[in-house]
Amino acid sequence: MVNTLCQSLAVALEAASSEAESHMALVIALAKRNAFTVEAYARLFVKSGLRILELGVVEGDAQKRVLAVQMLNFLMKYLNPKSMSSEVELVLQEMRKHVDDEVYFVRVAVHETLGTAERLIREADGENCKIQFSDGEGDNMESVCFHQRNRSSEFDESVCSMSNHSRRSRRNRKKRRTEALSLNVDVLQLFIYLFGLF
Repeated sequence: MVNTLCQSLAVALEAASSEAESHMALVIALAKRNAFTVEAYARLFVKSGLRILELGVVEGDAQKRVLAVQMLNFLMKYLNPKSMSSEVELVLQEMRKHVDDEVYFVRVAVHETLGTAERLIREADGENCKIQFSDGEGDNMESVCFHQRNRSSEFDESVCSMSNHSRRSRRNRKKRRTEALSLNVDVLQLFIYLFGLF
């Protein structure tokens, strides 16, 4: 059911219907409760969100801009970062264009989304750093680590901090996926009835 609903939402958002705001609100709700299923549609939802954001600028529709930005933020917050990896830089670039939006609530949403995108990029950089170190071999690895420790005693602390943060992130993602399994079907059916997606 959730998969079918996501398919319908992707089509509806692409069509930019008059119900776009309601559809984006539903994407946010699904991302919170059913992240694993929504991940398959992440790129489509991001693409639609960025397009609707620009449409909101052209139309002078602040509500549409706020919801588009919030949808992008929640997709990055709740979905597996790997499903968003190719989109985060694009979202970051687009958010920077809207930091001075004339409407206060849009600016707040943009800054929150910028923070989420920057965090994901930092975490990805940390993961890449760990992968590079894990690819080292024997004495060469020891030599590199010894050299780095001589250069700065803070090096090991920063790597440990990144590693701990990464483990916490993985635990949080597991917890969110577990919570996603507790889908309330009645709520989804109500959304489907209200928004007339079928």
